[in-house]
Amino acid sequence: MTVELTARLDDRLVDHLRGEAARAGVDLDTHLSRVVTADYLAAHGTREAQIARAAALTAAAVQAWDRDGRPEEGGSDFEDVFGQ
Repeated sequence: MTVELTARLDDRLVDHLRGEAARAGVDLDTHLSRVVTADYLAAHGTREAQIARAAALTAAAVQAWDRDGRPEEGGSDFEDVFGQ
């Protein structure tokens, strides 16, 4: 089955993905298919795979947050929020 997707991705991410695809000797569509499949398997795999996936997604979100000029410095931590 073939599914066609349209997504907006950061130019730096696209460049990185193209480089990975080239190093793997596959086209970008094939590489993206492999990445999505690997993510799906991790999301529905063992507890350890799910934890590793969550950590990777969190790291990506923090990097995007910082890149967008919203650094963690001066932010609240759990103790500030929950009073512990």
